[in-house]
Amino acid sequence: YLWVDSLCIIQNSKDGWTIQSVQMADIYFIALVTISVNAAADGHRSFLADEQR
Repeated sequence: YLWVDSLCIIQNSKDGWTIQSVQMADIYFIALVTISVNAAADGHRSFLADEQR
């Protein structure tokens, strides 16, 4: 299974975020592998650097 918080949680809903963020702990706890991107400036920009040519 693939769970992406920006797709699975309604980002502009405080109530949705409050409910789903509590469930994130359970999701991460049972995950065998977790991939996290921590370098993106925000949710609308790529975390990959532009290739210099």
